[in-house]
Amino acid sequence: MKPRRLVLTVCALLAVVLAAGGPAAAASKAKKPKPPKPHVTGVWVGRLERHGSHWDYVGQGCPIDTQICAASVVHYRINPTTPQARNALKNYAGGSGGVWGTLLPANDKVHQGALNATQIATEATIPPSPGLPGTSGASGDATQGGQGSSSTPAP
Repeated sequence: MKPRRLVLTVCALLAVVLAAGGPAAAASKAKKPKPPKPHVTGVWVGRLERHGSHWDYVGQGCPIDTQICAASVVHYRINPTTPQARNALKNYAGGSGGVWGTLLPANDKVHQGALNATQIATEATIPPSPGLPGTSGASGDATQGGQGSSSTPAP
């Protein structure tokens, strides 16, 4: 075989091996499963709505103590895991409420997640949350320069 033909053959084989190896390496990386997201535990405050034979939480996608959360409305299915949570939903007519529990991935196409609820409170029993408007714990008025201020802590 002539040297030129040998060089061309080696280059052609090298090109075939490199071309076949690139997609194979990318395919093997793509087949690796993503690690599961950690479960989020906290308190969600929003609307509790009847959805067929179960209840949904409709509101912000993050617990109330989260520092940064996307401004979007989500629908989480509520799965009561304690007798208190089951009884609270049985006797509830709907409206605002709080859900204490753990957020899990949804197993259907309607909900963005599932809240395994350990406790449910109606709007009358939800404790105020620091950081929300109107819940600072102080009352009174403040004027410019601090004169005439009568700010006193709430009982």
